[in-house]
Amino acid sequence: MWLLATIVVLLSVLTTYLQLQAGNHNWQWRSFWIGTSVGFYIGAYALYYMHYEAKMDVIGAEMVYLIWTGFAAFNFCAFFGMVSFSASAVFVAELFSHVRID
Repeated sequence: MWLLATIVVLLSVLTTYLQLQAGNHNWQWRSFWIGTSVGFYIGAYALYYMHYEAKMDVIGAEMVYLIWTGFAAFNFCAFFGMVSFSASAVFVAELFSHVRID
C-alpha cells in the first residue's frame, strides 16, 4: 500500500509540475483524478475477476460481491484522490513559497 501511495504522490507531483510549467494553473482537479484512477482500476479488475476468473453470474450472492467491491473501489478512489491532491497542494505551496517578487 505504501508503494502504491508513493507512486501516486510522485505521479501527481510530476503532472502538477508539468501543468504549472506549461502555464496551466488549474491543477487541483487533475491531481485529484490521478489519485482516483487507482480506485477505478481496482473496480475494473474486480469486475474482470468476477466474470472471467471466478465465473460468477450477477445473481444472488454475487450481488453482495459487487456491492462490497463497489464500496472498496469508492474508498480507494476517495483515499488516493485525497493523497494525490494533498501531495500536490503541499508541492505547490512549497514551490510558491520560494518565489521572490522584487
